[in-house]
Amino acid sequence: MPKQRSDAAAPQGAAGRAWSEAHSLLVVVFACGAVLMAFEMVGSRILAPTFGSTVFVWGSLIGVFLGALSLGYLVGGHVADKRPSFFLLGSVIAAAGLIILVVPLYAPASCRAIDGANPGHRINPLLASLVLFFVPSVLLGMVSPFAVRLQARSVATMGNVAGRLYALSTLGSIAGTVLATFWLIPSFGTSNLTKTLGLTLVAVSLLAILPRLRQHWSKGGLKGAAGGATAGLLAVVLAILPSPTFIPLDDGEVLMAEADSAYQHIGVVLIPPVPGTTQSQWAIRMMFDKYIESEVVVEPCEGDDPGSMPVTVLQRGAKRPSPWVSDEDKETTPEPPSHIRLKTPYTSGAKYTDMLHLPFIFNPDPRSCLIVGGGGGVVPTIFRRDYPDMTIDVAEIDPLVVRLADDYFGFTPNDDKTTTTVVDGRVFIRDTPKQYDLIILDAFTGGRPPFHLMTREFLELVKARLTDKGVVHLNIISALDGPRGRFYRAVLKTFHSVFGADHVYVFPKRYDSDYGYTGSDTEGTNVEVIATRFDTVPNPLPPEQVLRRARKLVESRRVRIAAITIHAENYRPEQRTRDLADTPLLTDDYAPVDMMVID
Repeated sequence: MPKQRSDAAAPQGAAGRAWSEAHSLLVVVFACGAVLMAFEMVGSRILAPTFGSTVFVWGSLIGVFLGALSLGYLVGGHVADKRPSFFLLGSVIAAAGLIILVVPLYAPASCRAIDGANPGHRINPLLASLVLFFVPSVLLGMVSPFAVRLQARSVATMGNVAGRLYALSTLGSIAGTVLATFWLIPSFGTSNLTKTLGLTLVAVSLLAILPRLRQHWSKGGLKGAAGGATAGLLAVVLAILPSPTFIPLDDGEVLMAEADSAYQHIGVVLIPPVPGTTQSQWAIRMMFDKYIESEVVVEPCEGDDPGSMPVTVLQRGAKRPSPWVSDEDKETTPEPPSHIRLKTPYTSGAKYTDMLHLPFIFNPDPRSCLIVGGGGGVVPTIFRRDYPDMTIDVAEIDPLVVRLADDYFGFTPNDDKTTTTVVDGRVFIRDTPKQYDLIILDAFTGGRPPFHLMTREFLELVKARLTDKGVVHLNIISALDGPRGRFYRAVLKTFHSVFGADHVYVFPKRYDSDYGYTGSDTEGTNVEVIATRFDTVPNPLPPEQVLRRARKLVESRRVRIAAITIHAENYRPEQRTRDLADTPLLTDDYAPVDMMVID
């Protein structure tokens, strides 16, 4: 009788193992599909601080991941036919996890090195994608064909097995895409999420190894078990190691806050005064990826002083003697204070914001203003102080930007005169019933203006939201002439098509209070494009009238920015009649803004 029970138990045990193996494979395939696509999504955030969020970045990512998957399918099928081993499959997954765990440690330096070598703005993100993402993606691509080989019991059922597993892998990819995009990236940040994905793969690899671990052990697999334990320990160590910041820090600069939103990687950086330079005061900057978005002047203070905020040192730039100071002086950048407060009066550290008062030349008494792109809230804060009778609406797409502006930059999102709405600027303008005396377009993502805020169709919406005396002001960064001026010329042509050339005024930033007169028409700079809706002024105003109006604004204290008169001198009336025949009109159907800005 015992013999009979033993014989009956044998097939039951085999069936149980088969059931366990089959179901563990399902979990493995689903999880690897989810991690792969989550890794691709987070890859865009790894590249963005250095290369932006252009179509070239996304094209590089998608191309590299698809190429890696193709190679992974090929290699995985070949290896699985020769060595259909659960232990080998688990090892492949564990290797992918360990490599992903290392990515946050070397990604910032790798991206900056490629950007510094600069083989080409379109090639840079492709090379970075190959360096950072290709190998682990190849390994993950091996999983599905490996799983098909391990689960198939006969040629007759091969198609069903392959279809089921690839469908499950695709479902995992959908789950990974949705979770990473809508929840994981905004909640955990780039580095933490990347490490979590690596740890997940190391844990999942155990599901592939455990069903056959007893068999592997019986064949002398002590070395393999030790290798698995070592891999697990290494994964934990890599996850604990601090990752370098994606925000570039210069000498003595302090990273006070860093986070990922659904739109960009954001940092708040304390900037020290630098001996021998125009940076003579402390300041804090809001960084979008590697680009400066906003800056205000601050001063050290005591912790119990009104308005003080503690300086949290997350990371600090390399501290070494200033290159502008002689060796004899032995001066270095100062140590960060324990607390800071906003300087009184509230002062922007970005000089271009002075130019945002230029629309008062064309309408000296705007009572309502819409600002698209709140950033650090510097412009609405200054407008709120200087023009107390003005109502200000702010449309900012990123809720994290609004929160950081409130926490660090003295911005009050909502009060009796200011209303901030977290929404895309185009959606706000499309849906609002209001009309405004002044609309300022100052939205940037990854250092570039969103293309859908540059098109003819968008400007037609803007024009419809202007009062009869309304003025629209667009801030861009571009040259006027040469290859670097293609973006500006396309914007100018688009403005001409909507408002008429006689209603459009161009002011390049050719003066800086720190540096004096700067730049040439072939160099990139802030360019302010202003348009009036109707003939509220005798359009086109000649240069002498523009300058006379600017001086009157300053003399009457209507505008408190004295530099506006110098910026008014840079009015370029000849831009009204320049030949733009070979320049594309920006439309919703065709707006190659990324290409124009990069090239």
